[in-house]
Amino acid sequence: EDVIRDAYEIFGRPSVFHLGYDEEDMDCTFAHAKDYPNLVTVRQGPLYWHDFNWFCDVCRKLGSRPSIWMDKNRRNISYEELTANTPKDVLLTPWDYTSVYEGNTTPKVVKMITSMKRMARDGYDLIPIGSNWLHPSSRKTNRENIPNLYKWATDNLDPEHFVGFGAAPWAGLGPAKNAEWFECVDLLNSVMPKEA
Repeated sequence: EDVIRDAYEIFGRPSVFHLGYDEEDMDCTFAHAKDYPNLVTVRQGPLYWHDFNWFCDVCRKLGSRPSIWMDKNRRNISYEELTANTPKDVLLTPWDYTSVYEGNTTPKVVKMITSMKRMARDGYDLIPIGSNWLHPSSRKTNRENIPNLYKWATDNLDPEHFVGFGAAPWAGLGPAKNAEWFECVDLLNSVMPKEA
């Protein structure tokens, strides 16, 4: 609680406080085991949801709206479990870095876009997040994701609950990575509506 309160004060009492909650499941633990041998995911089931709602309550008491990544829905829980445990005031930031949405039958992509549609329809506010990131082994960036995800979101999400759009370059830091950061900003800028 102290850490959230201190961060809330340091960052000027933001109206939205992002709690993370990404990559916190057993799938992620196993996937990263060789890179992070000391990483352990302990919160599962009711304990996970208890802690999640406790953190959200801490944000609310401070006057900040809680926000999270939608990772839990990407992996191993049902839409019903997610919505039964996630209050509608939680701002959701679903992410996906796929290049093509229309006609994509990849199970994880289908699950994410179906969930985004349902959540917006059911009254949850969403800020979809795209990226120009690709796995480092590809040695290139993904220039199609941000414009394609933005178009998909504007065409498919209830505009009352499609409250923003963002991008996460995941490029790392340092002069060698600056071009990827600037490219991500340029891609995001290219899709955002311009004021008249």
